[in-house]
Amino acid sequence: MDKKKITIQIDEDDFINGFAKVHIENKFNFVNTNGKQISAKWFDYVRNFSENGFAIVKLNGRYNFINTKGKLINGGKLWFDKINDFIDNSAKVGLNGQYNLLSIKGKLLSKIWFDDINNFVNGFSKVVLDGKYNFIDINGKLILDKWFSVADDFKNGFAKVKINGKSYKIDANGFLCEIKSIICHVSY
Repeated sequence: MDKKKITIQIDEDDFINGFAKVHIENKFNFVNTNGKQISAKWFDYVRNFSENGFAIVKLNGRYNFINTKGKLINGGKLWFDKINDFIDNSAKVGLNGQYNLLSIKGKLLSKIWFDDINNFVNGFSKVVLDGKYNFIDINGKLILDKWFSVADDFKNGFAKVKINGKSYKIDANGFLCEIKSIICHVSY
């Protein structure tokens, strides 16, 4: 896009969280309530800014976040194939069919890229790798070296998991406690 100066008019109700989208010649940017363009870079697609001060942007088929100062979250070093909005200071990002969580500081939470990853529930994110489950904490560390065939989300300090057909409860420290089954006969 050649640099041209033009004047546009934006209605005040087009501003969401202090910013309005600008769409010119199939490219997008933002202006603030003072009418100032926030980024020198123009994008192929943008979402509105959320309350946390970030907007998803797309350029050349890849996604990233831009902050309210017009800066890419990780300096533009890493772009993603898929991206979700931030929830509890992390966002699910995808690259080459694998997933990780990105912090609002632009750092990947885990060194491992997973087949799938969930948002945090009670301080832990359930992850999937090669059909097995585990959990990472808010620092991206696996809760346990063992992987589970089944895993529920954490609730009341525990998550139900299965290893080799046996049911366990796992706590936040990675301690496993076997769950005893009771066989019941019912009539209806």
